[in-house]
Amino acid sequence: MKILRYLILVIFVLGCKTRYITQEKLKSGFEVFDVEDYYKKKEKEQNYYFEKNNYIKLEGTRQVEYSKLIAPNNDYYTIYKEFYGNGNIKEKGLLFGHVKIGIWEYYNEKGKLIRTENEDEKLSKTFNYNNIIDFLHERGKINKYHRNATHELSTSFRKLDGVWKWGVGVYYNKTKKKIITYQAHRYQFDINGNVLSMEENVKILSGGAVH
Repeated sequence: MKILRYLILVIFVLGCKTRYITQEKLKSGFEVFDVEDYYKKKEKEQNYYFEKNNYIKLEGTRQVEYSKLIAPNNDYYTIYKEFYGNGNIKEKGLLFGHVKIGIWEYYNEKGKLIRTENEDEKLSKTFNYNNIIDFLHERGKINKYHRNATHELSTSFRKLDGVWKWGVGVYYNKTKKKIITYQAHRYQFDINGNVLSMEENVKILSGGAVH
């Protein structure tokens, strides 16, 4: 019986893959947006539609452009792709919340790759997005092995008061009886991972009211 329990535990641990973010998550290279398919699937009065984990949207007013926001199951990143009006890819890369991460690719309207940018070089070298995933997991706010579909992750990396800081928020949808409510956990870190501020279990109602 002890051996059986041990085997079950080993199988469970090996089967739980940490949802760390790596550059391999993004498929590199030129691609084309299916403009005809977009207009078939979207509602008449809308400029977007949802398809599985994809959010497809018509961008801009002065010129026609399209975008795709792809949220893979169980992962803590999204893939952002923007396309020219002719359907050719314009730019693409990974997002951690609202922060660009990894290598982004930029193309001209004819589909030629004009540059790449390593967004990780603009971020903290000692405390990055995977460290944040570990921190939130240890605090019990997320499960780093399996993302909970009921919560949203918001992030920022910017210079405040002369210091570069990470801002991170985890928002759980607790809506009941049509009253939009979120339970929020919000943190701020310096580039070395020191916690500068922390708010946990904050109740936020529709309109931003805090209780």
